[in-house]
Amino acid sequence: MYVVYQAPSAAAVTVAAGVSTASVNTGIFNVIAGEPGAGSQLLMSLPGSGRFNGQPFRVRAAGYLSIAAGTFTTSIQPLLYASTTAGFTAAAANAIYSAAAQAVTISSASAKVINWSLEVYASGDTTSGLINGFYEGSINNGAIQLVDLAVLANAPTSINFSTEPPLQFAMGVSIGTTSNTFPLSNITSTLTQFLIEE
Repeated sequence: MYVVYQAPSAAAVTVAAGVSTASVNTGIFNVIAGEPGAGSQLLMSLPGSGRFNGQPFRVRAAGYLSIAAGTFTTSIQPLLYASTTAGFTAAAANAIYSAAAQAVTISSASAKVINWSLEVYASGDTTSGLINGFYEGSINNGAIQLVDLAVLANAPTSINFSTEPPLQFAMGVSIGTTSNTFPLSNITSTLTQFLIEE
């Protein structure tokens, strides 16, 4: 496999200050300052012109959360979104990777870093207009939590692999809390890798 497309650098997402206990904050990654389209949702396009018609491809992403010292419980859920609409806005209805959130309990006098990674394997064709595939991932929350192989959720339909682009992808991380003793703005989410492989 080799890299077909690598997304531009993403700005780190700080969990919104004042998010209430037991709520969920979904941080969608945006394009970093200084890049074209800075501040807008970071989108990665699958090349068109029929290149992937009937051909398998893989989307890989990785990142980490920096969490300040304190005592609290949270959940972490990386989300990969896909759509046939160019410039789409990520939403729960187009999350093709949405494995169950993993619980993380922090009780520490020092900051913590929790890393995560995911891979989606897919293929499709213009005749059916569909993609199918599966995903796997992991979250290192003290003891690595593995996401077993699972079938893609919310897979786009009416895909034409000859259009530009036939599919676009976006990444986000959902962070929920059950209890906390300091502002959630002390959690920063960083995307370190977002690419398509052939």
